[in-house]
Amino acid sequence: MSSNSKSDKKGGAGKNDKISRAFAERLDELQPDQEISAVILPTISPSSEPVRAATRSARRKAAEETIAAVMKDGFKRTDRQLSSTGGRRVTQEPNRLGFIHITAPAASIYALAGQDWVKAIIEDQPATLS
Repeated sequence: MSSNSKSDKKGGAGKNDKISRAFAERLDELQPDQEISAVILPTISPSSEPVRAATRSARRKAAEETIAAVMKDGFKRTDRQLSSTGGRRVTQEPNRLGFIHITAPAASIYALAGQDWVKAIIEDQPATLS
């Protein structure tokens, strides 16, 4: 069976623009119950309220509040999805970048990638120093 046909069955490589082809190929090689570490990047829209006159610190505070609200909603949606398809949310508190770290099987990652509030899902890889 070719890699493409295998991933097409799972909705993997080449079927989802929110997951890189290389990550999708790795997901497709996992056993159904095998989990992998990933990072959800939620879609964060800037506030529609104009902040032209605001100071830099006010703009930063507004951005942080927007991200915190998106993450709170993202936590709920992530937990709901993971409770039905498996996995767990690792990120416990909102962070300034809006990322949500999870550990989940491929099916859960694909299901999350299919949701409109998710901008992308990337593989969490250990940092190495050369």
